[in-house]
Amino acid sequence: MHIERLAPLGVARSLSDFLFFYLGPHVHSRLVLNYQIHRGRFGLSHDVGLLRLREELKRHGLTLNDVGSEALPRAAAEYYTEWRRLCCRQLVDSVRSLLSLVSFNSVVVSSYAPPKLGETLCSQLHEEVPEVDFLYGANFVAPKAVGAANLPYHSRFVVQ
Repeated sequence: MHIERLAPLGVARSLSDFLFFYLGPHVHSRLVLNYQIHRGRFGLSHDVGLLRLREELKRHGLTLNDVGSEALPRAAAEYYTEWRRLCCRQLVDSVRSLLSLVSFNSVVVSSYAPPKLGETLCSQLHEEVPEVDFLYGANFVAPKAVGAANLPYHSRFVVQ
C-alpha cells in the first residue's frame, strides 16, 4: 500500500510531478509538473472542504478532533461518512481527469484537519486510485503556506 502516514515536513521536495490538494474550508488544487506549479484558468475551488463538516459537527457540539472517536453521535457519524464519500468522489474525479492528460505518480494532500481524518481520506482515495501514491502532509498550523514553502526551492520563483 502506497500511503505515507503523516508524511514528513517537505514531502513534496523530492517530487517533480504531482497533484497537490489543499483541504481547507474548500478544496483547492495545483498541478506540479517538472517542478513548475500550474493552476487552471479559473480559480476553481470545490465545496467539499472542511467548512460544511465543521458546521455539522458544531451543531452536535463537536469539533474536527472528534472525528473517528467512539463517542461520535450516530447522526454526526453518518454525516462524516457522507462528507468523506463526496470529498473522495470530487478528488478522485480530479485525479482521474488529470491522469488522462498527464503523467504523475503522487498526490499530496495538505490540511489543518486532524491526522486521523487525513489518513482515512488518503486511504479511501488510494482504494479508488491504487496506481497513485497519496501522501498526507503533517502541516497543521498553516498547511497552505507551509505546503507551498515545501515545494522544491526553485519552483517557488517560477513565473508562468
